[in-house]
Amino acid sequence: MNKIIREIQRPFWLFRERLHRWKYGQPQEQKEQSRYQQWRDFLNDERLFTADKQAAKELFRKYIARVEIEVHSFCNRQCPWCANTYIDRHSNKTLMPPEMYRSIIDQLAEIGYSKSIWYSRYNEPLADRVILDRLREAKTKLPKATLATFTNGDYVTREYLDELAESGLDRIFIMRYPSENTEYKTEQKWKTLTDFAEKLHLPFHRNNEELKCYCTHPKLEKIEIHWFEETKAINRGGSVLRESPVNKRTAPCSFPFTNMYIDYEGSVLPCCNVRHDVPEQKEIILGNAAESSIFDIYTNLKSSLLRFQMVDFSPKVYPCGICDNYVQSYYFSIEEIYS
Repeated sequence: MNKIIREIQRPFWLFRERLHRWKYGQPQEQKEQSRYQQWRDFLNDERLFTADKQAAKELFRKYIARVEIEVHSFCNRQCPWCANTYIDRHSNKTLMPPEMYRSIIDQLAEIGYSKSIWYSRYNEPLADRVILDRLREAKTKLPKATLATFTNGDYVTREYLDELAESGLDRIFIMRYPSENTEYKTEQKWKTLTDFAEKLHLPFHRNNEELKCYCTHPKLEKIEIHWFEETKAINRGGSVLRESPVNKRTAPCSFPFTNMYIDYEGSVLPCCNVRHDVPEQKEIILGNAAESSIFDIYTNLKSSLLRFQMVDFSPKVYPCGICDNYVQSYYFSIEEIYS
């Protein structure tokens, strides 16, 4: 009898499931499986290892969607969710050597790089106006690339924004942080964001779902002002202690395939969560831009072996094995990476 009842009910279950998918999209698990399969199909060169110079350039052009460059070392803040609380990034300022930066940009120009270049890492990019010169050089040699930056906003003024836009910046993401040991209610967070937007003397509108303001600038393609929630901070590959440490990460990661990060002294890293000046993370450095081309570093054996672990659900090397960045789900899709 129960079987007969289930068969009678089945068409209604199917209709309800289809209605739910139409209204809410695929269930999260199915979305992740679909994204994972799409990712595996995309990776025809899983390890991306080659000693051939031209092949290395082609692989870089095909896969790298983001090059992040740290043009100097200085940060004016010591946030509790960052290793700058115990690594000195505030006493001195060291600029990336101009010849190194020029070499990186010239190499990208060789392949007609047209994706994104970010001026970020563990500094405050706008703390030195050298960024204006670096933007101008990049925009001149890479006119199709999108130039972007993250900033804590402490140096941002309307005049500085105009100069950044004139120099070639396309997008700026301004993060506003809570004061240490201070709790903010939602209305206080919004006041912080809107007050900052108003001081820029630009039209803006709110995204009420994500605690963001979007400003309209005559030349900048995008200005976003975000509220940063400390509860969303991650352990940065173990360099920052969090309440719930990850002991064994098995989730895949796209960063070593699609991104390249270059610290101010030339170290090339596979991920935004690792850095050359954390002693425990030195083994993850893939090469140095002062010694090798960025294409050779991207396709060398060390990079290839690291990526090979990141394709599937499997144990990862240190510090990736304890990283909690998107560890709960297979979060990324091809469209998100290359949009």
